[in-house]
Amino acid sequence: MLSSNKQLLLLLCLFSVNAFAYIDPNSGFVLSQLLMGGFLGCLLFAKRIWNFVTRKKKS
Repeated sequence: MLSSNKQLLLLLCLFSVNAFAYIDPNSGFVLSQLLMGGFLGCLLFAKRIWNFVTRKKKS
């Protein structure tokens, strides 16, 4: 027999109705900012690591 959580999930999936939800236009802008910022942050991190690995030691 399924546990009560699995039964509830199964019932919700079988008898769900349309939500008629929408995504706010600003949500897309925030998501694009998040992706661009993450990408540029990764590039900056990689650049710093590369400079650390390839730097010359001072004599």
